[in-house]
Amino acid sequence: MLLVRIAIFGLLGIVALMPGHHSLPVEAAPAYDFSGVQATIQAQVDSGNFPGASLVLFKDGESIYEHHFGTFGPSTNISIASSTKWISGAVIMSLVDAGTIELDDTVSEYLPDWTGQKGTITIRQLMSHTSGLPADNACLGDSGVTLVQCVAAIRDAGLIAAPGSQFNYGGASMQVAGRIAEVATGKTWAQVFAEEIRTPLGMSSAFYWPLSNPQIGGGVFSTLTDYRRLMEMVLGRGYYNGQQLMAPSTVAEMELDQTAGATIFYTPHPDQRRYGIGVWRDVVDASGLATQVSSQGKWGMSPWIDRDRRYFGVFFVYDQLQDVYVLVAQIQASIRAVIDAYDTDGDGTGDGADPDDDNDGQADTSDGCPITPSTWLTPLGDADCDGYAYLEYAFPRAPEAEIGTVHTSKCSATGTISDEPLPDAWPPDFNDNQLVNGADILHYNAAFGQPTTNPPVNIGGTLIPLTRFDLNGSGLVNGADVLQLNPFFGKRCNV
Repeated sequence: MLLVRIAIFGLLGIVALMPGHHSLPVEAAPAYDFSGVQATIQAQVDSGNFPGASLVLFKDGESIYEHHFGTFGPSTNISIASSTKWISGAVIMSLVDAGTIELDDTVSEYLPDWTGQKGTITIRQLMSHTSGLPADNACLGDSGVTLVQCVAAIRDAGLIAAPGSQFNYGGASMQVAGRIAEVATGKTWAQVFAEEIRTPLGMSSAFYWPLSNPQIGGGVFSTLTDYRRLMEMVLGRGYYNGQQLMAPSTVAEMELDQTAGATIFYTPHPDQRRYGIGVWRDVVDASGLATQVSSQGKWGMSPWIDRDRRYFGVFFVYDQLQDVYVLVAQIQASIRAVIDAYDTDGDGTGDGADPDDDNDGQADTSDGCPITPSTWLTPLGDADCDGYAYLEYAFPRAPEAEIGTVHTSKCSATGTISDEPLPDAWPPDFNDNQLVNGADILHYNAAFGQPTTNPPVNIGGTLIPLTRFDLNGSGLVNGADVLQLNPFFGKRCNV
């Protein structure tokens, strides 16, 4: 019973010691020196490689660099080609967030004329290019047909692979997802886009073309001013301009590998990187989480988010992607070097080697999590901002996007008691009864002091993985994890 007393003491007594998100005042953005980046781009414009371009960098809630080159300015409106996919992914995921559709819904549920194997294709597969459909179709971009007619042409073209077996990057499958959104909502794609993304973000100049047959995977025209609004929302894990427009777990789902090991048939990237929902997973850490995601377009438009460094960049240009592909990689490398060398908190350690750049008491990778009335430490690897770092390799797919926890409710995927496998239950509610109290401490005690590499323990005939109790991801279940439990003690799900 000693550990019970220790744990309950920790729960009731240590909470006052927990630092929150507001431990330090917000300071002005650092004066990063991006003169080398600017000179590189200017040289390309001066040599006539492209007539103009823009670059914006946004970090920790502020613009840290913005410059327009040649003929380009903040209101220049261009075709962004496949950078559209990030927008369309956000539209679809907003509908998922609202419960209108689910990623594993099949095409036939919405389009009954899609029969046989074609009807088994899921929305997840449509949005991750693993549907088995041909990558493209002549109807894409054709203003002489409607979206309904285009999707019928894609249906009639048939499959080239079994759904889920092959990654084939293109635009046809997303066209089908767009039609599903229309059927599910009873609205046109333009209306869905306006309600879910365009209006909430104030993207007043962005629109899909053609109007009668919007190209879901590549038809948006946009200004830099508009596109950066989308990027601010995604970087903020769904938070924008004082509102939570999308759950952090939903944004995290977009950045997970959705290709499920499918054979790569075609990709424009030579490094065989994998894909999420509307985004490429450029850089992936040891636990399988993407630390950089992007959505480059055919005409060179290059937006990306660097989760490690908490910034996004948009290189806004209209050229051939093959002409700027290497340039963008060079720009990104230079930006990383500048940010990593900068010492934000003045402690003598460059930000690249400092796990807490701003000295606020929590890992830098979690500084972008929304601030809520009841804050808690956000540990390294907490991609969905629920306060808990689960290891992707220990519980595939469940930890950071499918446990259902969100920063506002802190609840499990459903409100039904004991209906979930324990690793997926409301994190501090170890017995899954929707209440965090002393009964949960009895479960916690069985694992106290043990490393997470040990086999699961048997509690009441149920095998419980020890990783579940390692709430700060340190590899050991100890008093530090008790600190994570404090804000929830005595609380009931959805209360």
